[in-house]
Amino acid sequence: MQDRCPHCEKPIKMGTIICPSCNSYVIKVEDKKRVWHLYAIPGLVLAIAIGLGIYLQHMNKQAEEKQNAPGVRKVDPNVTKQLEAEDAERRRIVERRERLEARRREEAEKKAVEARWRSTPRDEQIAYVKGQVASAQEKIVPYREMVTSYSGEEFNEWVNTSDSQIAAAAALLDADRVDQAKGIIDGVMKEFQELEAQQEEEEKPAESEGEAEEGEKTAEPAKAG
Repeated sequence: MQDRCPHCEKPIKMGTIICPSCNSYVIKVEDKKRVWHLYAIPGLVLAIAIGLGIYLQHMNKQAEEKQNAPGVRKVDPNVTKQLEAEDAERRRIVERRERLEARRREEAEKKAVEARWRSTPRDEQIAYVKGQVASAQEKIVPYREMVTSYSGEEFNEWVNTSDSQIAAAAALLDADRVDQAKGIIDGVMKEFQELEAQQEEEEKPAESEGEAEEGEKTAEPAKAG
């Protein structure tokens, strides 16, 4: 549809604001004020588009930073293997250090014992070794009796060796070689202590089972009553 310019009366298109013939405003000033938004809409759309683009760019950047964060970052399998190898090496170093420390403590304790022994009067040294020999002679008796009924070669060899060492310690003590006698008899007594500790550990489960059975037997008459 067409309309006419109110100034030059030449035909113009509907909605035309300025006449192309006379360059006059086709609409009144009041009407011109009403259509200002027609010019503002394109700028508003452009501003929204720019703002949306900036927002999306910011969100993408945050997503990338979150993906690259230490807690989310994917670790290369080769890096994992290297870290595990380094951790294992650190553990080995710690274990070696602990063994060395334990060895140092053991050597220091041994030196302290030797120092106390050297400072002990001679008659007390002889009395100590005599007591150890007498205790070992008593402890070996039940094991010596077990040799006849026990066919284990290692056990029989251990009993015979211990018996020989006890006799050697007694002979050295009679020869006034107290230090050598002490070294031998202390080793024998240490083996007895280890063996007794092992036997106690083996007897504990048996004692616990016996106590449980006895408790069950005691509970049965109570239920019957």
